[in-house]
Amino acid sequence: MKLFYVTLALFSVQMLFGQLSEERLSKLLTEGSIKELVDANTELMIQGNHYQAMLLANKMVELQPDNANFNYRKGRSMIALGHTPESTLPFLLKGASQTTRVYNSASHTETNGPNDAFYWLAKCYHQMADLDNAEANYQKYLDVEVHIKVEMRKYAQNGLQQVANARREMAAPRNYVVKNAGPAINKATPDYASFVALDGTAMYFTSRRTWPNEANLDVKDRATNLHWEAIFLSIKEGENWGEPTLLDFCTPENNYASVSVSKDERIVYTYNDKAQNGDIYMSNLVDGKFQTLEKLAIPRVNTAAWEPHFVISPDGERLFFVSDRKGGYGGRDIWMLEKLSNGDWSRDPINLGPEINSEFDEDAPFVALDGKTLFYGTNGPKSTGGFDIMKVVMKDDGSFGSPENMGFPLNSTHDDLFFTTVGSGEVGYFTSYRKGGFGDKDIYEVTLTNQKIEQVAMLRAIVKTEDGSPIPNDISAKFICKNCSQ
Repeated sequence: MKLFYVTLALFSVQMLFGQLSEERLSKLLTEGSIKELVDANTELMIQGNHYQAMLLANKMVELQPDNANFNYRKGRSMIALGHTPESTLPFLLKGASQTTRVYNSASHTETNGPNDAFYWLAKCYHQMADLDNAEANYQKYLDVEVHIKVEMRKYAQNGLQQVANARREMAAPRNYVVKNAGPAINKATPDYASFVALDGTAMYFTSRRTWPNEANLDVKDRATNLHWEAIFLSIKEGENWGEPTLLDFCTPENNYASVSVSKDERIVYTYNDKAQNGDIYMSNLVDGKFQTLEKLAIPRVNTAAWEPHFVISPDGERLFFVSDRKGGYGGRDIWMLEKLSNGDWSRDPINLGPEINSEFDEDAPFVALDGKTLFYGTNGPKSTGGFDIMKVVMKDDGSFGSPENMGFPLNSTHDDLFFTTVGSGEVGYFTSYRKGGFGDKDIYEVTLTNQKIEQVAMLRAIVKTEDGSPIPNDISAKFICKNCSQ
């Protein structure tokens, strides 16, 4: 998202529209002049309303099919909306066919695309794993954009590094088996940010699908024309995932994104942006129902900055969260708090440092059952394209070693993020854009060879009361292994 605002620094018209009413949008599409269409499209792109911006760009391209400026605008909105790179490519090719250094976004007579059309064309090729054309267009952008202080140059340079990484990783694929999680989990709408239970029998995930009761049928985010985010739970039935159920606290008019789940599945942590900046919330499971969300009370996690992700290690000794607060190395960084001997969390969040946090974005930390192995996503110079899943192991002194890219085919040249594993570490789930999916972002399962968590055991049991009454919410149990030394 930060990259989007960097790009649109080119646009200079005053913010007059923001979001169009259906009546105003319809009138523009049927009666609007080229000037009116361009003015509205520009403002909508600045505001991030790419769905309405694309509808206007469609009309502009219909009226002037060879206009590089109009094709560029359509391609930019298509990328932002998650359209396939194959469908986006023709418009970005036209957008880059005729460019100018003095691109005037405010002028309805501008027929050239901006120089950054080459960057977005490279990005499109990169997502398609066409590495030669991606490299050529990243370099072409750097050649034509001579102003060293233009921030997008660092993104193009990062793209070149990612292309080199992709060539290396794709030439030496890992022994992974990746498959789509199936039609119960994935629909034509985006499905993502899954969190799997330690025993592998439950999955919590975010979806923008129509609800089974259709309560959200007519409620959509007008910037994307998608339903607002909601959290679902699916239970595994044999080898397949069962039909998901909506968590109790979700309402049609608000975003509810899954973040993580406590190891006993009695607490769900979510992301919510109702305070505009975006914070972490939580819901407790009481008598079989998740309660109304409450803002996370752990001090120094939520701030006026953006906190989109949070997880507590299975041993309860550390928590990791994502924030774009000041003091980091780039956009979103991963931070950590540690449990003190008195049971409180440490006062000052610890940034995980420049080996893990780049000048770009890191996100979605997850800690394996051993409490030492950290997985996370990065779109920085260690990625092969978009976000990649990384692995790093904590040393005995509490510091982290060198991160390792999890490699191809787990990571692709598109976004791969939100990685979690079952307790053994041998099966994981993650979010990705891939050919052959059900549409947009899908959730995938990966079987991981040589990733088993050692020296950790997990017991799965069914607990019942003697008289068949519900299990009390505050129940606890202690298991003693009498022959663990054998």
